[in-house]
Amino acid sequence: MQTRRKLLGGIAGASALLAGCQGAPRSSTGTRTDGASTAGPDGTATPESAGTASEPALEPGVGGVGTDLARWIPAQSIPAYISRIPEPRTGPYYVTAIDVPAILAYEDTLGTPAGDQSIFDPATSEGQTGVDLTESLYVKAGPMDAPYLFVFDGGVEPSARVDAVTANPNLAESGTVDGYTVVAAENAGAYAVGDATQVAAANVTNGATVVRSAVQPDTPKYADESDTFAALLDALGSGQAVGGILQPDEDVAGLRAYGRAYTYGAATTTLRYASVFDPETASVGAVESFTESQFDGSPQVRRGEGVVVAERAIPTGEAGYPTHTEL
Repeated sequence: MQTRRKLLGGIAGASALLAGCQGAPRSSTGTRTDGASTAGPDGTATPESAGTASEPALEPGVGGVGTDLARWIPAQSIPAYISRIPEPRTGPYYVTAIDVPAILAYEDTLGTPAGDQSIFDPATSEGQTGVDLTESLYVKAGPMDAPYLFVFDGGVEPSARVDAVTANPNLAESGTVDGYTVVAAENAGAYAVGDATQVAAANVTNGATVVRSAVQPDTPKYADESDTFAALLDALGSGQAVGGILQPDEDVAGLRAYGRAYTYGAATTTLRYASVFDPETASVGAVESFTESQFDGSPQVRRGEGVVVAERAIPTGEAGYPTHTEL
């Protein structure tokens, strides 16, 4: 599993995963021919080969919107400040980042957004004064039924947004931090509005603390504190849409997290799927089967330490717009 130190190095270098994500060779019977065993006699993971000259080693690296997930999501709000859900520490945790304007560059191929994809439709994405979702990177994080953090980055008009949120009698300005105006309700949700960017925290017990932690670069982020989250972002690599689930409720022993990333192109889009697992308790074969089952057709599959990565190129028209529920 990638360490936090290596993750941050990957963010700085933004090295692409695609170059190192070639399919492992298989024999005519479908078994691996790379000399790597998938599981020991007891079904748990065993060390794998580091790769050969004909099969480059997995080269992970955070890039694209995965970098934004690492940048924005603060450590202390997960799950310390989440409220209104029972036992938030035990449920799955969802993270999503979508580079909306980058994906809209392919709207001629993608066609008209479906009704549940209004984030991509200028006619329906104007529900918040001072926010243009079609111009924004969109980040969402939190339990599915009680999201706590939303970031609109690049499509916010700050004065209009501050005026809009302070029109709520329950909200009031609560100082500034690093150029952001903090608007908060006492012991509840909050906003931090900066130049072209808004961070909002909802369903939390101290939103001002959450948004301040998100916008201050020197505060610990979730990718610093969670090796699982760091490894997932590192394995997913670059893309215009990246999302994942931690503490997944799946019938795969030792599975810690999984997610997918889309890298769009004019003709084809690369879909990458990554599963992070505990090498001491998981069956690599079971994790690999779970990962491959996310595809229609046979993906290219690679394994690193504690991670399985699979990917496949699909026609961009078939890929469609990413949705938060599938990411």
